[in-house]
Amino acid sequence: MVFGLCLLCGSAGCTELASEGKHMLLSAKQQYDRGRYADANRQATAFLASYQERPESAEALYVRALARIQQQQIDLARADLHQALTRSKRDDLTANSHTQLALIAYHKGHWAAAANHFGLALERYDTGPALDEIVYRYGVALQRVGRWNEAGRQFAKIVRDYRGSPFQIDAQRKLAWSSQYFSIQTGAFSDRGFAKREERTLREQGLDARTIPDRSGGSLWKVHVGKFATYDGAQSTLSSLRPIRSEAFIIP
Repeated sequence: MVFGLCLLCGSAGCTELASEGKHMLLSAKQQYDRGRYADANRQATAFLASYQERPESAEALYVRALARIQQQQIDLARADLHQALTRSKRDDLTANSHTQLALIAYHKGHWAAAANHFGLALERYDTGPALDEIVYRYGVALQRVGRWNEAGRQFAKIVRDYRGSPFQIDAQRKLAWSSQYFSIQTGAFSDRGFAKREERTLREQGLDARTIPDRSGGSLWKVHVGKFATYDGAQSTLSSLRPIRSEAFIIP
């Protein structure tokens, strides 16, 4: 997801920037748009070498960060985005930088950092159709750090304000969850006796296991372990289960 490669060049903010600098910054953006990420990186770096004290350096850092993300230079991209935040004087650029930092954290499973940056980004964006992914992922990140009620408000916003969004069905499903915790499902059985046997085995291992009927009204019996307020709590137990229950997975 990329937001707002709208450069300062051509605006009043660039009137004192030398034409060479304008060309370098514009070229960095154009190279990025063409998928020439190494060239975009070089152009942005050249601009920063010559104009690092200019306010437009925040834009150059943002463009270079996007190019570095595409080049899988994630740590370098993160550093650029943090620098862009310290130099940015524009709400849109600040919001865009927070969004990219949030997405980096989200894909690494750093839920608290993702929630923080998504929240800061949404404080600065105007409402628009392109924000549905940010709102949805913000809700997921909030949920995974145990901020269930706040997450529910984000999912409700998707359902209410973003009709037709590809995230609407998942948002509705998450709103329908009857509990505010994560569990681990270790198996599903058509025979309740087999499910209870699995439950006993897990309890003998010191795990909080329980057998429940399939919520959809089917004939399956499922065995769940634990009630975890956060996703990381469930993930930790799942990791310990994987050697003996490779098919286990986290559920709401």
